[in-house]
Order: sequence, then structure tokens, then C-alpha cells
Amino acid sequence: MNTLLRSILSILLLILATFNGKANCDDGAFQEATVTFTLDNCLSIIPGNTSIDYSEFTADITQQSFANIGVAGNSLYRNDPRNNGHSCTLGVNGSTGMCVSARRTCDYQPLTNKSLNFDITVQPLNDQLVRLTELSFYQLAPELYSFINGESGANDFPSLFGVRILKNGVEIYRSIANETSKDWSLEVFDFFGDANFAVDSPSTFTFMLLGYCSVTNETDFEIWDVDEISVTFEGPEAPDGGELTGGPFDFCVDGQPDFVNEIGLSGNSGSNAQWLITDTSGLILGLPDTPNAVDFDDAGAGICLIWHLSYEDGLEGLTVNNNAFDLNGCFGLSNPITVNRNVVDGGQISGGPYEICIDGESDFIDDISLEGSIGSNSIWVVTDTIGTILGLPSSPDLVDFDAAGAGVCLVWHLSYEDNLEGAILNGKTSNLSGCFDLSNSIRVNRTEVDGGVLEGGPFDICIDMESTFLTQINLVGALGSNSQWLVTDSIGTILSLPDSPDSIDFNATGSGTSLIWHIAFEGD
Repeated sequence: MNTLLRSILSILLLILATFNGKANCDDGAFQEATVTFTLDNCLSIIPGNTSIDYSEFTADITQQSFANIGVAGNSLYRNDPRNNGHSCTLGVNGSTGMCVSARRTCDYQPLTNKSLNFDITVQPLNDQLVRLTELSFYQLAPELYSFINGESGANDFPSLFGVRILKNGVEIYRSIANETSKDWSLEVFDFFGDANFAVDSPSTFTFMLLGYCSVTNETDFEIWDVDEISVTFEGPEAPDGGELTGGPFDFCVDGQPDFVNEIGLSGNSGSNAQWLITDTSGLILGLPDTPNAVDFDDAGAGICLIWHLSYEDGLEGLTVNNNAFDLNGCFGLSNPITVNRNVVDGGQISGGPYEICIDGESDFIDDISLEGSIGSNSIWVVTDTIGTILGLPSSPDLVDFDAAGAGVCLVWHLSYEDNLEGAILNGKTSNLSGCFDLSNSIRVNRTEVDGGVLEGGPFDICIDMESTFLTQINLVGALGSNSQWLVTDSIGTILSLPDSPDSIDFNATGSGTSLIWHIAFEGD
């Protein structure tokens, strides 16, 4: 394949690779995405500003195909952190947890700066419905607080905690007067089935956790510990077209059937499945039961793509001559596999046939013309009459046919694609393989002539009125389709063209010097 075609194909495949349609998949199986604040990176050293810096509390996010999920600001936070810092403590299962100050009074205040907050952004893909299904975290209200790299002592611990959730700034959930625990306790809040927690457009959920209602008011510390905060989202599990392996395939459109038989499929899922054949713009050319049932030679020249489609009931637009980009429903497409359908034509050459005389003088052919050739690559081929490759010139006018010696050769034009094999000197055209085509041939007759060697004489004739014939001349080594005897004078003037030198009566030619020759020649 030439460089230009490769570049075009690369661009097409880059565009097509971004198309893996999944739309309107609101029913059926679901997949989960989680946002987890492990709090393991907690850092609080006094003196210093680490206790008021919450940037280490980033989240681990398991993304799924139904939405882009992130944490606004990248971390947990508290309003007015200078007066609402944090410490660190031994967390769940030997990990590190966070200590925050609680609100002393027993009236829940939703706007207090004591809340531990985080904002999660959700951007559903393909207008799919995404649900916030669960919030969980561990909490502990210890009788004795214990700070890592810090002090410990009696704690005026909170007896209650509250959870408040906002969607795009509007409160959608509040749970207060939840009792705290003197041991690490997993708290789980289930929102499954609550329509307030479902979104199909970009949205932000704000979470506010607050410990409050201290038990004694007898110490300066009212500490509430939290660890392993996790939020779960659910979205539809769209069908997956899977991963195709095999190819790319290069076929030669030559009237011989071409099938693919080495395509592998893995990782596909969905209630229904279908193979697709499209052109590079997504136009559906075929919907075969299996790709190896398609004869790609019948499609003519061009590039097509093989896909595997998984889909749920209700898919619209899955018909030949529709565009795969316009499918509507719940579906997933695999990666595409490319099939290059190449057409080559050696073209038609005209000129000749040529008659070359092997005489030591260079003989070139410069009037061969070529029309109608098709192919990414081309070369000229010179063979003998049984197809043995004698030369592979870039142009026939570069060949000195005189140097080839006597014989008959054929000149061809060869068009081919990159997979050509067998185009070597002394190879046979019958052994060429790949996608190629030879033009018609033009014949070059390379003829060698030799007047031969004459034996006999020299002769001295006496002009005496008696006939004198020469019968002692022998001819050896003459080559040529035609021949003639010549008698000339000493300066080459032709005096006679006898059938044989012994048919001349040299007594009748008069005095002087004659020369006898034999000439071999072709044509006229």
C-alpha cells in the first residue's frame, strides 16, 4: 500500500475508533462506579499548617463507561479550615483515619462550618441515567482521643451524627440524630430507588457529614473520627461489541473468491449480536451471520470494515444502506478490522514488434506507450518466450537489447501491491504471487547474422578467351535467414549478384581485380 493510502486509512481508522456507540441503555443489567476516600494519606503535624490543609484527602475512583465521575476541588474539605482543622488517628484495620471537631450543641445545624464535606461531579455519557445508590463510611466517637504524632486525652465525644446531601445546590437528603459508636462502626445509607438520586445530565452531589451533641462539655476536645468514606453510583451496563483480532486483510479483486477466516472475538456481551460490514464512512454494506461467509472479491475495489455489534431489543436503524453511526438504541460496537480490496491492471502497451540486429551497436526501444494501468506499484518486465525473467527495468527504454544476444524476448508492464513475491531475475512469471497483473506483451526479435568465412584463393585468372570458373571456394559459419553472393571491384562497387561463385566466368569479366563475398541478412 502506498504512503498516501496508508495516511488516509490511518485518519479514517482514528475517526472510526472513537465510535463505540452505547445509547439509551436504561434497562437491564447495571454496573457500578465507586468514589472512595481511604484517608490513608492523613497528615497533621503541629506546629505547622498541615492540620488545616485537606489536599491529601483525594479519592480513588473506578470509572465506568456510563459516566465521567470526579471530585470537585480534588479533595475533601471543611469550610473555614483555619478554625476547623483535622488530626489523624489509627483507622479501621490498622489504617489511618481522620479526626475532626464536632459541634457541641444538640441542635443539628445544616450550615455549620463543622461539617466534613466533599463534592462529586457526575457527567452521564450518551444521556444515560446514572443513579447514586449508596454512601458508606466508618465513624467512631472515642472516650479518649488519640492523635498520631500528637497528644491524647479525655474526649467530650459527640453522641450523634448527621448526613446531608445536596444535588446541584438543592438538598435532597437529610438524616440526623444518628447515634455515634465507641468502636469503629460501618454506616451505610442506601438511596436505591430514590428518583432524587438519578441524573441524566451533568450534576454535582454535595455530601456533608457532621458529628454533634457532645456528652459532657467538660473538656476542650470534642473529637469525631471517620474513615473509609465511599460513594457508589450505578449505570446501565451497555452491551459490549467485544474485541476483534485478526487482519488487516489485503485482497486482490481478480475474480477469485476472497474470504476471511482468521477473525477472533472476545469480551462481547449483550442479548443480541450481529456482524456488520461497512465502508469507511459507516455505511452498512452487509449484515452477515459470520464474516467468513462474505466473498470480498465481489465488492470491487475499496476499503471496508468488519465490526461485531452487541445490542438489546429495540435497536433501530440496523439495515443495509443505513449508516452505523445513526443506530439508535442500546448497543456496543467492537473495534473494526480493515479489509483492503485492491484492483490492479497491468494496462495496455503498444508499439513493436521490434526487430533487433545483433551487430555490436546498442539497440534501445523508446516508443512503447502504456495506457490504463492501475496499482500502487509498477515495474517493467523482460522475459524470454517461456516466461523466464531476464530483466526488471524501471523503463523499457533503458534496456540495450543488442547486449542480450540472439533470441526472442517479450516486454511486459507489471502493476502490483506491496505483497508481490517472485519478481526476481531468472524467476518465472508463472511463479509470481500476490496482488498483481501483467499487461499484454510486445515481442522483440534479436537476430544475429554472420556472413561467414570464405576459404579458397586468392585466384589469378589469365584472360585468354577460355572460360574460367572457380569451384574451390568454401563457405563456413554463415548465419542469417537470407544470403547472397557478391562480386565487387576493389573499391566495393557491386559487379554481380550470382547464385554461386562457381557460376561466374571470370574470363569474361575483363582484366582487373574482383572480390568475392558472402552476405547474410534479415528482412529487406
